[in-house]
Amino acid sequence: MEISQSKRPIHQYTEEALSDALKAVREEKISVREAGRRFGVPKTTILDRLSGRIKQGPRKMGPNTVLTADEEIELVQWLSELAKCGFPQKGRLIRYSSGSCS
Repeated sequence: MEISQSKRPIHQYTEEALSDALKAVREEKISVREAGRRFGVPKTTILDRLSGRIKQGPRKMGPNTVLTADEEIELVQWLSELAKCGFPQKGRLIRYSSGSCS
């Protein structure tokens, strides 16, 4: 059974284009539809940001991370050293070691 991929493009615009579109709507008083066309940002995205439904700032998809970037680097180095010594680790032990017991 094959899982179908969505053919709908997701986030085909930059944060700069989004902020320019928001600025144009707020300051230049152009319509949301026109700003969407001009900057290549979906009008619903502009409306969501204007209404406060979606927070201002860069978008982030997915859940919050468990480890910081530094902790992740340290974990990778530790696992690499273990593997060099002949002790490769399984996923469950890695998740346990990182503090995300699931």
